[in-house]
Amino acid sequence: MQESRHSGKGPKNENPQGTRTAAKNPAPEHTTPKQTVSSPFILFCCPEMGCGAELQPRTMLQHFLNDHPHLPFISINGRETMVFRFEEASFPPNTPYCLGVLAYGGREAASLTAANQPPNAGYAMSNLFLSNHHEALRHHLPVLVMGCRLTSSDVSNEDTGAELHCEEQATMLLLWLLTAGASKSHWGYLSVSDTSANQRRRTFVKIREPSPEVYCWPPGVEHPLTDWNYLRLNRAEIDLLSHRGTSRINLEVMIEDCP
Repeated sequence: MQESRHSGKGPKNENPQGTRTAAKNPAPEHTTPKQTVSSPFILFCCPEMGCGAELQPRTMLQHFLNDHPHLPFISINGRETMVFRFEEASFPPNTPYCLGVLAYGGREAASLTAANQPPNAGYAMSNLFLSNHHEALRHHLPVLVMGCRLTSSDVSNEDTGAELHCEEQATMLLLWLLTAGASKSHWGYLSVSDTSANQRRRTFVKIREPSPEVYCWPPGVEHPLTDWNYLRLNRAEIDLLSHRGTSRINLEVMIEDCP
C-alpha cells in the first residue's frame, strides 16, 4: 500500500514506507544566536532504511537533500516549530525510522549570504556540497527527527529486571532528535497530540549524537525504559493519541540553543 509524505514547502512525494508529513509554525520571538562548530572527523552511517551511506557532519545535510528528497524537509530559525503527522503503523518494528529533516539556523536566521561569511559565522560549521538552491543553508545545523516502535523483546530491560510478557502491552514508541559533530549540546522540545489537540504530551530532550563506539545504525536506542532523553509513549498513550489507530498523531518539534 502506498501512502504519501511531504513537507509544507513542496509537492507531495509518493513513498511506500508510510505517511510522514510536516509543516512549519512561525517563531514568537528572535534573539541573538550562539555559534557552534562541527567536527569533520566523525563518521556514521545514514539512518534511512536501506541506505547505509557513510556520512560526515559536513556532508549530512547535502546527503539528505540530494539522496532522500522523499523525506519531509524544512529549515527553521529561532523558536519556529515543525509539525509532523504520522501513523504508528508507519514504523517498522524495532527499527529506527527517520520522520524528517530540519536545518536549524539559530535564534536568528543564519546568513543568507553564506559565501561572504567565515566558516564559523553561522550556527554550524559550513555544510559541504550544497546546490545553489540550498546555498543559504550552508551554516545551518542538520537535525534528524527519529522514531522507533519497540515490541516486547526490545522493551525488556536487563538493568532493572523488568520483563513484559504481553507484546501488545509492551509496545512502546520512542521519539528523539539526532545531529552529528556539534561542539556543544543542543536541546529541543518534543510535543505529541491527537488531531484535535485535546490530548497532549510534551518533553524537553537533549539532541542525541551518534556514538563513537557504534559505527553504523542505530546510534543510541540504549536503555529505553530508563534513559530520559526520549519522548516515550506506551500502548495506552498511543491508542489515546491515535484514537485507537484511526487517526494520525501530531508531533511538534522546536529546537533550543541552550537548556
